[in-house]
Amino acid sequence: MTIAVHVARDSSRFSGFLQVPLGLHVRLLFLHMQVCRATATRDGLMKMKQVYEANPALGDPMSIQGQLTENGHKLDKLRAELKKYQVSLARVTLG
Repeated sequence: MTIAVHVARDSSRFSGFLQVPLGLHVRLLFLHMQVCRATATRDGLMKMKQVYEANPALGDPMSIQGQLTENGHKLDKLRAELKKYQVSLARVTLG
């Protein structure tokens, strides 16, 4: 997030035409970071579920299923939004 803020502040000296792609780049960077974070969360939940399946005394593997489902929906939404901004950036930069 810090990088995005610095990039946004530095963009004030550019003309309006150049700010649009820069703003898209900043949004893409932010969305990419969110996708990475959600993917890491999913990986951690999957490992926890595997541990629970291997040793049920540690916990119920099904207790994690709801979190995995919620995380999957979040990842789908983030990836769709990321794709939307990638298409927008391609349209702006390619004309």
